[in-house]
Amino acid sequence: MRSDDVQVFLRKLRDRLGEEWSRKILFGTDFNYFTIPQAVDFLSYIFTWEFYEELEAKLKDVERILAGNALSI
Repeated sequence: MRSDDVQVFLRKLRDRLGEEWSRKILFGTDFNYFTIPQAVDFLSYIFTWEFYEELEAKLKDVERILAGNALSI
């Protein structure tokens, strides 16, 4: 995913899964297929005000995506 694709993906995921959407995502890279620019686009978006405002996201959502979900497995 690049650029606006990240925003569209996360918005659709939230719309379909509801309030618990961020429990379904693990951040990671599939290096060789997805490279550093894709990771940068994803991380850059989840640290913007736009992410919080458009998706009504909370800091807890970012924590889950980046580490919490992986630690709970």
